[in-house]
Amino acid sequence: MSLIAARLNFVVPHYQLYLPSLLVDLTEKYVPLPAKRDRLSPAAQLTLFYLLQRRDHSRNPFEGVAASGLAHELGVSPMSVLRSFDELSTRDDVRQEKIGRERKLTFHAPAAKIFESFRSLTRSPVTQTYSVAYPIAQLGVISGEHALARYSSLVEPEGTTRAIYNVEWRKVRSEFIERSTDETTHRVEVWAYNPAPLAAGGIVDRLSLNAQFANDGDERVAMAANEILKEVKWF
Repeated sequence: MSLIAARLNFVVPHYQLYLPSLLVDLTEKYVPLPAKRDRLSPAAQLTLFYLLQRRDHSRNPFEGVAASGLAHELGVSPMSVLRSFDELSTRDDVRQEKIGRERKLTFHAPAAKIFESFRSLTRSPVTQTYSVAYPIAQLGVISGEHALARYSSLVEPEGTTRAIYNVEWRKVRSEFIERSTDETTHRVEVWAYNPAPLAAGGIVDRLSLNAQFANDGDERVAMAANEILKEVKWF
């Protein structure tokens, strides 16, 4: 029989004090804070870029967004969004609040400051690139240097580049014939997160392109990747 079931007084140092005769039951619970990461997870980067580009930032603090609604918009699980909230709220200007059973995320600084605070933690969303025998205009969205050229003064290269979420690529990969880069100029970029919710006009978003190309070895490409941020209305 346990001490509690027997209603016997006991103390667990630094953790619990149980004195049923005095109606006392004190238990210390430690909830660890989310650890700061060297890089944002793909889900957190998707969440951040979506909120920065698809929400109104005319007011400060930015009006809170609910996890459940955001999960539906991004096409991910509510748990994925909640984990992203935990990652993003490690910054002082990003906070979570609980209203009833719902968790919301709010920005307490201008969007440009929020972006800069996370910029060093962003990563290229591209995990793999495949050269394919023919263009795949029906799949994914325009990406890579082709997308960068649509937003900047960079000359658009020959061929096509399309971005597709890794989950979707696994379903269709067997349908495409791979070629060496010497044989074709048509490419597929496999992304760690879904580019579709961020895309506009069938082209991947500016923030993801910046994360991909800002430190590119080709100076022209790197300059274009930073140039396109000037078109983001809050930058």
